[in-house]
Amino acid sequence: MADMSGGIIQLSTVVNHLYGGDKAFAQSLIDFFQAKGRLSDRQAYHIPRLLEKAENNQKPKPVTQVSNFHRIIQIFDTAREHKHKTPKVRLGDDKVGKVVLSEAPASGINAGMIYVKQNDEYKGKIDRNGGYQKFNNPDDSLIEALSEFALDPLNIMKKYGFATGTCSCCGRKLTDKTSIANGIGPICAENFGF
Repeated sequence: MADMSGGIIQLSTVVNHLYGGDKAFAQSLIDFFQAKGRLSDRQAYHIPRLLEKAENNQKPKPVTQVSNFHRIIQIFDTAREHKHKTPKVRLGDDKVGKVVLSEAPASGINAGMIYVKQNDEYKGKIDRNGGYQKFNNPDDSLIEALSEFALDPLNIMKKYGFATGTCSCCGRKLTDKTSIANGIGPICAENFGF
């Protein structure tokens, strides 16, 4: 058993700078140590990694502009023109996980921008010029998924429909034969300009 009292104290001061599963795991280590007064070697192994992640999350993140996401803005604009009140697009596979793109509220400071979430965690936004402003260390698989979607949105939406049996836009199960064959519902396809 490892004596990690110093590491646990340090971890407890930065746990709020961790996100998602890392935060929950760090808190479970802290709780275990408080209850038992020790950690196993296996548990202690993760302390430096979690401390490093917390430190990296505290560093100011540069805004990174990626120039090819303007097509994503265009399809959301088309959906809005078709009176779609809350357009969303669901993407993802085993590699990238669940990705959801949604339009920022019209009344907020990010109006017209597209929020990006990966596995329910906010990962940044696509601005009106098609630039991607990263947040919370998005991994390469997310950038690749967004790039593929920007290059061929309809095909990527159809692939999602084929893989999941649900519409990439509305999230409903595809039940109509034509919708199943197309991988997307006809109303959603029209709303997004396809």
